[in-house]
Amino acid sequence: MMNKKLVVIGLGLLVATAWPASSASRRSPSVPNGADFEAALVRCADVMVPSPLANCGTDPLVRGEAEIKKQGDIEIAVVGAAPASTYDVVYRSLDASTELPLGTLTTNNSGNGMLKRRGFFPVGTTGAGTIVLKRDGQDQFLSGFDASNAEETQEFEAGLIRCSEVTQPASLVSCGADRLLVGKAEIEEEGEVEVTVVQAEPNQTYDVLYRSPDGSTQMLLGSLATNRAGDGRLKLPNFFLSEIGSGNIVLRRNDQDQFVTGFKVNQGGNGRRRR
Repeated sequence: MMNKKLVVIGLGLLVATAWPASSASRRSPSVPNGADFEAALVRCADVMVPSPLANCGTDPLVRGEAEIKKQGDIEIAVVGAAPASTYDVVYRSLDASTELPLGTLTTNNSGNGMLKRRGFFPVGTTGAGTIVLKRDGQDQFLSGFDASNAEETQEFEAGLIRCSEVTQPASLVSCGADRLLVGKAEIEEEGEVEVTVVQAEPNQTYDVLYRSPDGSTQMLLGSLATNRAGDGRLKLPNFFLSEIGSGNIVLRRNDQDQFVTGFKVNQGGNGRRRR
């Protein structure tokens, strides 16, 4: 569930903008009826985890949020970005080789704006990647997390999906064949990392990695061991203390990517298809 905060857009116009509820990150993975992707938007130039990024712009940003919902809806919102500007919004593959255009986001004179598209992804779509806002030929903002404010971490929360099932923005290579009923990965309040899988391979150990948006760098977060039912959890309190990061969480076993953070559309909210 998402809190609704009113953001002033232009001359007195109020737009309801979705931000993460503090309790949302404490939910266990739900039944396998789809998976949401929810993340803060962070300035490309501010990213240090797992590594600094290249081709970054200098646009300001007070706050931003990017969501792909299990109904196939897209919601992107920025506050305090460049005023009266238009951003190209793309969904970039895990190796940065492919970009899927999602639309354009135009800000008002205060630098606030929203892109909202219902039913953009059809039922059955499985995706993994990074949401990127581009302007002037440079990456300005990317989906990620911001733990630099100890009082209010801007969080990352996404479903875990099988690497071999990803089709958007591109199919992935070097995927394993491990099973998975449902999973979830979060970077939440106070920089805590929590990764949960249900009915993965039983009695196995997965390396849990945080991988950069272009796939060139990754850092080990820890190991997740499953029980005989294939269930397991990795919980790392205060892992990120003041960092700003962008990337995806990946679970590897047998030198292959098994599960990655992403979304899965299994609930058609309105039956519409993207145009």
